[in-house]
Amino acid sequence: MLPTTIAIIKKVLEADTSIGLIDRQEIITVMLNYEKNKCSQTGPKSASETRIVRHAEVARRLGVTVRTVHTLSNQGIIHKLKLPGRQRACGFSSVEIEKLIGGGVAG
Repeated sequence: MLPTTIAIIKKVLEADTSIGLIDRQEIITVMLNYEKNKCSQTGPKSASETRIVRHAEVARRLGVTVRTVHTLSNQGIIHKLKLPGRQRACGFSSVEIEKLIGGGVAG
């Protein structure tokens, strides 16, 4: 959204007496946050975002056994992704694994 569009919407909100100051600020905040989120979602993706990591690699990165990786998956802590072009093979998102290593919430 262009800055001029945002300025126009702000002026319209100011002119509308049925909208209070707090509501007006909330509308503008939501509008600006939506624009920021939209830009970050459509930006170019790095290779690490789309990389799928196999069970053994996840186990090595986390310092656990492959069985523990299966347990984490069954508990929903990490989510399986089907490998492209494969019937049964699956892996895990490298971004999700990095979040788990960094102490963030996966998913």
